[in-house]
Amino acid sequence: MAFDGILTHNLANELHEILQGARLDKIQQPSRYEMLLTFSNRGMNKLYISTNPSSPYCHLTDLKFTNPDVAPRFTMFLRKHLQGARVNKIYCPKFERIIVINFTFIDEFSEVINLNLIVELLTGAANIILVGEDNIIRDALFFNQVSDKRVISPKFEYTAPEAQNKPLPEDRLIEINENLELLKTTSDLSSLYLDKIDSHKSLDKELIKLSLGVSPQVVNEILFRSQISNNASILSLTYQETINLLEAAKSVLEEALHNNSAYIYTDSRLKKPEYHCIKLQSLGYAQELDSISATINYIHQLKANDQALDKQRQQLSSIVKKELKKSEKLLNNYYKDIKSNENFEDNRLIADLLLAQLHNLPDSMPSNAKIILENYYDPELKEIEVALNPQLHMKQQAPYFYKKYNKSKDTYTYAQNHIPETEDLINYLNTLLSQLNNAEDIETLNALKIEIINGPLKHKVNTTDTGNKKAKINKSKAKKVKHPQALPPQEFISSNGFTILAGRNNLQNDKLTFSNPDKNHLWFHAKNKPGTHVVLQGSISEVKDIDIIEAAEIAAWLSLSAQEKKIANIISIDIDFCSLKNVKKPNGAKPGFVIYDNYKTIRAEAKSHQELKK
Repeated sequence: MAFDGILTHNLANELHEILQGARLDKIQQPSRYEMLLTFSNRGMNKLYISTNPSSPYCHLTDLKFTNPDVAPRFTMFLRKHLQGARVNKIYCPKFERIIVINFTFIDEFSEVINLNLIVELLTGAANIILVGEDNIIRDALFFNQVSDKRVISPKFEYTAPEAQNKPLPEDRLIEINENLELLKTTSDLSSLYLDKIDSHKSLDKELIKLSLGVSPQVVNEILFRSQISNNASILSLTYQETINLLEAAKSVLEEALHNNSAYIYTDSRLKKPEYHCIKLQSLGYAQELDSISATINYIHQLKANDQALDKQRQQLSSIVKKELKKSEKLLNNYYKDIKSNENFEDNRLIADLLLAQLHNLPDSMPSNAKIILENYYDPELKEIEVALNPQLHMKQQAPYFYKKYNKSKDTYTYAQNHIPETEDLINYLNTLLSQLNNAEDIETLNALKIEIINGPLKHKVNTTDTGNKKAKINKSKAKKVKHPQALPPQEFISSNGFTILAGRNNLQNDKLTFSNPDKNHLWFHAKNKPGTHVVLQGSISEVKDIDIIEAAEIAAWLSLSAQEKKIANIISIDIDFCSLKNVKKPNGAKPGFVIYDNYKTIRAEAKSHQELKK
C-alpha cells in the first residue's frame, strides 16, 4: 500500500514522540534509494528511509545494513552538517506525504542553527532534501526540476509540492457533524456538504476530495461502512443512505485524527499484505499493532521474505524444468524410434531370402540397385522388391540386412523398455514442479531442495553446474541435513480436536502415508492433479463432517499454486478421501506416487485455515 497523507501524518506524530530530543549519531546510505539515520535518546533508534520510486516509505528498524566502502556525496554532506544535531520536532505538513525533521545544533560560533531534513514520500518522485532556516536548499539526495516553480537543487528556494485544494480532516469533520445535526430536523439535502459533490460522477471518484490525506483505499472504506456501491452517485442516495455515508465518513476521519494503533491485513485473498492506521473493515480480518513504524517494518519484512521465497523457488524450478525438458525430449525420441523401427522384422526377412536365393542373384549390382525376390514365407509365394545397398557387393547384402535388423530391433526394444520409466519420471517432475509452485514458506522449499538433491534426481541433476548460475545448489550445504524426511509435516487441529497432518515434499508424503500405524485414519488428496498428502488422524466412525471438510479444504489449499492462492475469488476443487489401508504404492514408483481405491469425493473450498495451524 502506498503511503497516503493520513498514514504519513500519524507516522510523523509517532516519530516525534519517540525521537524528540534525540541526538543524530550516525548517517548511512546503504544504497542509492536507502538512508539510515541512527539516533540516541534513552537507547538507540534507527530511522530507515526508502526513496524507491515505486513505493517510498520510512520506519524505525533494528535491522543491520551493509554500507558501501566509500560514502556517497549526500551522506558526506549530511555528516558534515547534521551529525551530532538534536531533533527538535517531527511533523507532517497539512497531511501531505511529507515528513519534516527539524534539527537544532550549536555551531562553532555558539549560535543556534536550525535545519530541516525534508523526506518527500511521493510515488515516482521521492526525495530527501536538506533545507536551511532561510528556506534555501543546502543539498538533496536527487537533483531535478519538477517545474519552473519547483527546482530541487542547492541554492534554490525550497518549494513544497503543489498543494491540494482540500480542507483539513478536522475542518471537514466539523462540517460533517453540523450536517448530521441538521438532518435531525430536516430531510432537505440541498445545504449539506454532499450537495457540493458532482452529481454525475460516482462517489468513489468524488469522495477523494473529502479532505487532505484521503486516498482511494480510505474512500473504499467509507463506502464499505456505509454499505453504498462505489459506482453510486449522490443523486441515487436515499435520505437514510445519506446519513449512513456521513456517519461512515465521520468515523473514518475520527480514526484518522485520534487513532494511535496500526493494523495489518494478510488475508490470503489480498494480492499482497496491506497496512494502515485506520481499521479498514473492507480488507477483512485485521491484526492490531501498537506502532505504525513496527507495522511498516513488519510488512516490508514480509515482502523481503516473499522475494527470497520467489528467488529460491525460481532456482529450484529451473533445475526441475531443465530435467523435465530433457525427459520430455527423450520420451519424444523414444516414440520416434518405435515408429521408425516398428517393422524391424522386415530386415530379417530380406536377409533370409537373400541367403536362400544367393545362387540366383546377379554377379553385379543392378543399375537401379533393386532386386526381385520370391517370398518363401508367403503361402502364395508372392514376389517382393528389395532396395539394395549400392555400395556393397551382392554377397554382402544379406549380412548388411541382418545387421540392420539387429540394430532396429535393439533400438525398438530399448525405447519400449524405457518409455514407462521416462513417463514416471515426467509425472514425478510435474508433481515436484507443482509442489515448488505451491510452497508457502522457506521450510517447505528447503525440504523440496533436499528431495531434489537426495531423491530420484540425484544422479540426473548436476547440482554444482546447472548451466544456469541462478539455478545452482550447494550440495555440500544441503548434505548437512542428514535426514530431510524427518522435517515435521504441517500440523493443524480440527474444530473437534483431531490432528491434521500435511506433507511438505514427496519424501514426507510417503512417510506420512505409509508410516502411520493406524490404517483407519483418513487420507486426502486433490483429484487428478498433483497435491499434498493430508492425513486426518481419526477413523470415519470417529470424526465428524466438519473435521472431514476442514481436512479437505486444507488439501485443496495445498494443491493450489502460489498464483492461484492470490486470486480474490474462492476456488473449489474435488478432493478424494479414503482410509490409509486403501492407499498403495506400486513397486518402483517415484516418491509421492500412490494408487488408491474405495474412496469418496467431495467438493471443497480451498482454505488455508491458519487459525487451525498448530
